[in-house]
Amino acid sequence: MDGKRVPQPSRLFANTLLESKDEFEDKYERCFNTLQAIISGKGDRECNDALMLAVAKDTKSHEDVCTGFIVSILTEPDNAAKHYRHLAFIAKDGLHFVLAELTRLVLDKFLKLKDPVRNQVLWFTKEMIRNQVPNIDGLCWILMRQIAGGDVNQKNLWLADSLMDIYMENRAWLEKYPFLLASVVYTYLRVIEDHAHANLSALRGKEVNFVVSLIRDRFTDVLVIGRDLVRLLQNISRIPEIEELWHDILYNPTNLSPTFTGLVQVMNMRTSRRFLQSRITPDMEKKLVFLTSQVRFGSHKRYQDWFQRTYLATMESQTLRCDLIRFIVGVIHPTNELLCSDIIPRWAVIGWLLTTCTNQVAASNAKLALFYDWLFYDVEKDNIMNIEPAILVMHHSMRPHPAITATLLDFLCRIIHNFYPAEQDKVRNGIYSSLRQIVDKRVLPSLSPLFDNQRLDRELRSMLKERFGVFLSSQEDDKGEANPIIDKDDHYGPNEPGPAFSDDEEDDQPVMESFEKIEKEEPPIMMGRPTQSILETVPPNIIRPIEVIPIPIDIDPPVEKQQNNRRNSMNHVTTNGDGDDELEQEVTEKLEELREEKNCEKRCEIMDQLVQVIISEQVEDENARQVAEKLSEILKDQFEGKIFPENPTPESIEDSIGQPLFVMFRSLCEISDIDPNRTPILTVLAELYGLQPRLGYYLLYYLKSYNQLDSKSKSSLYKDLMLAIDDNNSMDICLVNDMRQCQEDDVALFVWLTPDIYTQFQKAAIGNVDLLYLVVSCVDGAQIQTLVCHIISRDFIMFKKDSFQPVINASLTWETFEQYALWQLLSGHDLPVDCILPLIPKLSYDNHAEALTHIMILLKREKPTAELVKHLMSRDPKPKDRFVTSVLTCWINEYEEKLGDLIGSQLCKQASPAGGKRKRTQNTNKGGTSLGALAEMTLGHLDNLRQTCKQYDLFNLRAIQQALQTVRSYCTDSQKKKFSDLFALADSESEDESNHKSKQSSKNSKPSKSPAKPKAKSSGGSVRNSESSAVSTESEDELQPPKKGSKGRNTKPQQRKRAIVTKVSYKEMASSDYSTDDEENPRNTPKKRKKMESESD
Repeated sequence: MDGKRVPQPSRLFANTLLESKDEFEDKYERCFNTLQAIISGKGDRECNDALMLAVAKDTKSHEDVCTGFIVSILTEPDNAAKHYRHLAFIAKDGLHFVLAELTRLVLDKFLKLKDPVRNQVLWFTKEMIRNQVPNIDGLCWILMRQIAGGDVNQKNLWLADSLMDIYMENRAWLEKYPFLLASVVYTYLRVIEDHAHANLSALRGKEVNFVVSLIRDRFTDVLVIGRDLVRLLQNISRIPEIEELWHDILYNPTNLSPTFTGLVQVMNMRTSRRFLQSRITPDMEKKLVFLTSQVRFGSHKRYQDWFQRTYLATMESQTLRCDLIRFIVGVIHPTNELLCSDIIPRWAVIGWLLTTCTNQVAASNAKLALFYDWLFYDVEKDNIMNIEPAILVMHHSMRPHPAITATLLDFLCRIIHNFYPAEQDKVRNGIYSSLRQIVDKRVLPSLSPLFDNQRLDRELRSMLKERFGVFLSSQEDDKGEANPIIDKDDHYGPNEPGPAFSDDEEDDQPVMESFEKIEKEEPPIMMGRPTQSILETVPPNIIRPIEVIPIPIDIDPPVEKQQNNRRNSMNHVTTNGDGDDELEQEVTEKLEELREEKNCEKRCEIMDQLVQVIISEQVEDENARQVAEKLSEILKDQFEGKIFPENPTPESIEDSIGQPLFVMFRSLCEISDIDPNRTPILTVLAELYGLQPRLGYYLLYYLKSYNQLDSKSKSSLYKDLMLAIDDNNSMDICLVNDMRQCQEDDVALFVWLTPDIYTQFQKAAIGNVDLLYLVVSCVDGAQIQTLVCHIISRDFIMFKKDSFQPVINASLTWETFEQYALWQLLSGHDLPVDCILPLIPKLSYDNHAEALTHIMILLKREKPTAELVKHLMSRDPKPKDRFVTSVLTCWINEYEEKLGDLIGSQLCKQASPAGGKRKRTQNTNKGGTSLGALAEMTLGHLDNLRQTCKQYDLFNLRAIQQALQTVRSYCTDSQKKKFSDLFALADSESEDESNHKSKQSSKNSKPSKSPAKPKAKSSGGSVRNSESSAVSTESEDELQPPKKGSKGRNTKPQQRKRAIVTKVSYKEMASSDYSTDDEENPRNTPKKRKKMESESD
């Protein structure tokens, strides 16, 4: 046992049990020990002499000592000032190495640092700013990058607030670094948008006042940000101080700077990559760069899902999508080799970010972020790589998701007049310049297939023709007629160059380069008339998100997959002219008959005949698209209104599916899975789905009503249709999209379908957070009751043990009713309580009331176990947090002695600093000994329980008393003082027992017949001995049967128990929080206790 080494916890990093130390941690530990060996036991002068000798040896020794001081400053706050003085004295390079090492630590490891270490990082930074250390502005910039956008957790808010305080205290220093000053403005303009909640009003007010004063006082330095300065101001324009600033920018530009001519001047300046990069944390940047440079097409989904869960899982994180899009557009510029490879392209990642956005305001801002460089695009100054992703997103979404292309084209049309009405001609010229550059550089050979596509509705095509008619001319079409679309999915001739993308940019510099060397171009002075009206596209500050239908990412695969899986590459776009093949005459005749017939039964017969013709003629590709367009128009009335009857009965449901559309579904169900005749029908339905999105849940409705197929065949049929739409479709995303459409159209049908969705599509449905949110966000009490009845009857399940925790984590940001509905559904499942244990330490009493309330109710029904008590005591003890004390108080009613044994045992095990076992020889508290963190948390909960639960005698149990005495031997003086009232309970117990034993010995003066038992030590021995003495002493006395001739001994346990009950030490100590009489006169308590004992006797 003595030969085993207990692994020491990291000094700097909060590692999990599965994470081992890396080479940097070993280096930090070695350097720290080296420094301690040099300075241990020496005075200041002796330390300086020893340190100077150590650093004089060689460069490595100098670096090791400096690294040791970094670790010491970050881990010893009380001695940080002394360590900093020694470090400044012995550093031979003006702290250059220290600054570089600290910058690398913050850049790579900041998220893993312990909270006290993070505090010391900011203290260290503040000291170096105060001492004017050169290049400290670079460290400040890296620290600001750690302020994550769309994140309002306490750690992120603390970092933003702390850095703001540093800048406010050192404003004169800040103004010496123009680029850092501009970065401060850019960063805080962005995070002000996230701090809209009423609870954050104080922080937001401080940020607004400081940023506005910087902009007004140093406008020339701020102007270097460029056009994204306007974008950020636009998002927070409703704030009064920002609104005044807007007024000056639009109407009185010279108030800000004599050389400032107005908004057009800022919009003509491209924003540097450095600013766009500053709003992405280093961790996010690594993941995005890996995704766009290493991940191959087809393998991207799991990476995107991970990124979604990590950074985009909350409602507040919706605003982060704009930062990500601007970063991808402006910073990630792949080479030509990468563009022609099968690595996932930028437009695919942006398409994923757009289609998974569930907030209407965030979606609008995301589109603006995508098109922002188009508005004032200048061929001479701007880069084509900044406009390429938007046009490719629209092009590649045309076939699988025309709605995405339509909404982006509509946005592009409307932004010309609405972004800046006073200068709409300049906006139009910028967008026209972008489109010409796209055609000239052959990103797309022609814009006609995009702007005049039959998949777009007539109104949008008309608006596109009006806005961009010049790009639809015959000359434009002829120019690109012979060449395919130029991007990574296309083929190149042997003599054809690839896309002429520029990979160079004037601000491509390493992140860690000194900020003093950044060359800033003088902003161009644009002469022109003052603006006449304000921006009309400023979105209101809507905090509650508005649901939008997210569409799954369906991205065209690389060339190899396109050749194998796609029926024809011409499915992407529709060519103009006479390219359309003529439909077979018989198909055309049946379509006309279907259009003219009004009788429902006859229409169904005609549809059946049409299906047979489609199969016999093997209709596919362009003909299938034409059939789908005509069917969409002919059956338009079937896609309007509700199909689900108000009073669903087998007869009414059968009547509801007696429509021509469902004849196609019936034909699919009747054809075998391996029959090739299915392909033409699936092809037509896939094209029809793109025109009528309700088709998806119509099929689900029919499959539930059709009883001649088993569950596996039904799910297989639905999957076949989704794959016919796009080979990369994912079942879980498709289900969410179709059910979302169903939920918006008919909640009753949605609830009716839900049990079958979870039964037939278990793998895709169970644990699907988005699908579950659809359920809880629309149901009422009666519908919850219906679903719970199904669950209790074992008709279907919605949760499994392995999917429970991710669901609960995602639900913490939902509305209160939605969370209560979720817990009602959870209550119908027989999930073990072990599932919720890891959540207990993580949930906040103030922010997660719904989850904690239901967990509390679940724990109320459980018996206390060592595992339950362990996780309860792992919560951070706070005075207002009553979760732990409430559960413990509930358990005390029925399991008081068992609970006391469990808490006492756990407290003893946690006593050592590492939470391990005690040494046998350790009887006193030495200078280096400190109580372990877990034990201190347990003491905190017991102290809270002591103050709230006054009607029970848990603290008088021998196990608790013995544990308190054991733990106290490990406490520092400050810890003893902090828990003095709690430890006083153990003192009073030992005093009472000694008094009681003296009385008993005086009464029984005759020697005992049985040999005396050895007296248990109060603080010596091992933890195991302490536990056994705490548990077994009472059990031996109380359970020992009475012996003959021992009359007094027979009543001893009852007397002792009664004495414990009548003691008032616990109740008196509980009141010490409000009175200091006992502290001023320590003799009062023993006198009162003695008086009470005499009265009880």
